[in-house]
Amino acid sequence: PARRNTPRQYDAKTFGPTPDNPQGGTLFEGKISAVEPPAAEAEVAAAKTPWKLLGLAMLSTVGLGAIVTLGRNRKTLAVLIAMVVIGSGVAFADDEGPTAESLEKLDNIELIDLLADKKQASVAADVVIKRGEAIVPDLLGEAFEGNDVVLRGWAIVCLSEIGGDDAAKRLLELQNDAKQPPIVRTWAAAGRVNMAKSSDELLELASLIPQFPALGRPIGKRFLDEMAAKEDVTAEEMLGITLRVPQLQQSLAPAILALGSAKLVDAMATAKDQNVRRQSAAYLATLAQRGEDAVPGAVVTKYEFDPKAKDLPWAGGPLFIPGIKWGKEDARALVGDLVAWHLWCEVKGKKEAQQPIHNNLRSIQLAAAAGYQSPGFQQVGTDRWLQVWGQAAGKEELQKILEANGVADDARYKKILDGLE
Repeated sequence: PARRNTPRQYDAKTFGPTPDNPQGGTLFEGKISAVEPPAAEAEVAAAKTPWKLLGLAMLSTVGLGAIVTLGRNRKTLAVLIAMVVIGSGVAFADDEGPTAESLEKLDNIELIDLLADKKQASVAADVVIKRGEAIVPDLLGEAFEGNDVVLRGWAIVCLSEIGGDDAAKRLLELQNDAKQPPIVRTWAAAGRVNMAKSSDELLELASLIPQFPALGRPIGKRFLDEMAAKEDVTAEEMLGITLRVPQLQQSLAPAILALGSAKLVDAMATAKDQNVRRQSAAYLATLAQRGEDAVPGAVVTKYEFDPKAKDLPWAGGPLFIPGIKWGKEDARALVGDLVAWHLWCEVKGKKEAQQPIHNNLRSIQLAAAAGYQSPGFQQVGTDRWLQVWGQAAGKEELQKILEANGVADDARYKKILDGLE
């Protein structure tokens, strides 16, 4: 066979096995009338034959008895039917399969051949993998030149489990070989995924997903395993992966949602990439739709006003607020903090940071929940927002905001406060 026809195994000059071939071999001249099965297979077959013959004999007896007694003795017929069931079970029941110990005495080629047998493949693969790099050349021969696609797949699986530079290099060749069947190339790529040792390697392999879509799931699973091994995985890390490899979004979505509202809110407010912030807000909205009650409170806590702060809670990027169904209490708490931050920016001379706050405050949905009149698309400044919020929340709440910012005695803001009804 082509997979055995290699200089390492066969010397064309001597018409026999090469001197350094550890597997040895037998030279057959002329025609071969029959080939004896391997000893292990012969023993298994011999052990099963008596039971099969007994089962078949039972079936034959039952068949004849049924003809004689049919319609004449129902009790006897019932017994015969029971015998059919038992006989068929004895005749055709599969044995428990080989053990690893029984396969260890086979040579490499015989062992690899068993990978094509669905009843023995799993146990055979364990023995193959245990042999390590010594069996890699034979596995590569099967993976590249084999005629049985299933066997080639098993060979690739074993190569990926054994690992090593040679296996990695050859699987890359197999993956890139356009003459190979697409399924074999996909398996080779999947084998490389299995051999990846770091998140960086997985990200590099993720670029293959458009070419081999089936890799999306195993790469996603490997990423989940990598993340699970870390003590503290951030939402920013996981969302960053899905943005770099969009094909992984579906695979990683459950794990991202499982991080919870606190971690997602943190990514929404502090991630360096604005797209990560936007995605975090979207996942928070999904959590809220699924009934996660902690989402509004987590957002309010993150954006809580702190008069001693050196910068805004969302500094370094845009301000995002998830589009969720806000309850009145949480909405009013959030709006009050945002208005306070708007005034803080005015006092600190950070007017460029006021626009994102304005954009969120004019949300019709948020205004309806908190009970104030949104100016819509009108561009308004701090004074107007203080007036709007004071009318909705009352003079006492506005007084707290002014005091927190240290401007309660400022004539400009005192006039706004005094003008409230």
